[in-house]
Amino acid sequence: MMPIKLKKRVPSGREKDQAAIIKLELLREKVYSENPSVARHAAYNLSWMQEDGYDILKEALFGTACRATKGAAAYGLRKMRGRMKKNGIALIEEGLRHSNEGTRQVCARALSLEKESKRQAAQ
Repeated sequence: MMPIKLKKRVPSGREKDQAAIIKLELLREKVYSENPSVARHAAYNLSWMQEDGYDILKEALFGTACRATKGAAAYGLRKMRGRMKKNGIALIEEGLRHSNEGTRQVCARALSLEKESKRQAAQ
């Protein structure tokens, strides 16, 4: 399968310096990797990057990427921290109503995993 050719990311203005812009671009490319492990690891790293990571994960989840990329994006959204946690879960719930079947399936699985982890944490 041919890797997706990504358009250049427009910096949001929230990045602190050029190194942050480069790191975000590199992680964005890795989320679209054909290797699911690499994609999930990049998505996890993006989950720590607040709004910029959220924007990239949203693009991957709702874009035309393969299902492995969508799964990695959903994983990253589930792993969001702090004030972005609610936004990440809300975006996954929004994905349940998306027109793409793959997106809906990935989001349904992500929500079931999130509920399972909450249930286990409560025990």
